[in-house]
Amino acid sequence: MQLGSPLPPEWFAGQLAEMRSALVEPYCIEMPDGRHPDEGARPVWVVAEDPQILLAYDADPEGDFVLIFRDAAELGLSPVRGDAVGCFMAR
Repeated sequence: MQLGSPLPPEWFAGQLAEMRSALVEPYCIEMPDGRHPDEGARPVWVVAEDPQILLAYDADPEGDFVLIFRDAAELGLSPVRGDAVGCFMAR
C-alpha cells in the first residue's frame, strides 16, 4: 500500500542544488554526544551549512553524517543520521 504521492524529480534536483551550494571547506567543531553523554564532547567535521543547520561527519564507529541544528543559545544534535545526501534532504 502506498500513501501520498511521490515527490517530483524537480524536488530532488532542487535539493541537490541546495546541498551543492551549502558545501563548505570541512572544519572541526566539538559537540556533546547525545547518545553517549558520559563521554563528553567529541569532534565532528562540518561539511555543509545553511542558516538553520550544519551537516557534519561524525567519525564514531558507525561513521555516519548527522544534522546539527543552529539555535540562538547553542548547537543541538539531531537524531537524523545516515548518508550525507539523505541527512541533508531530511532537514
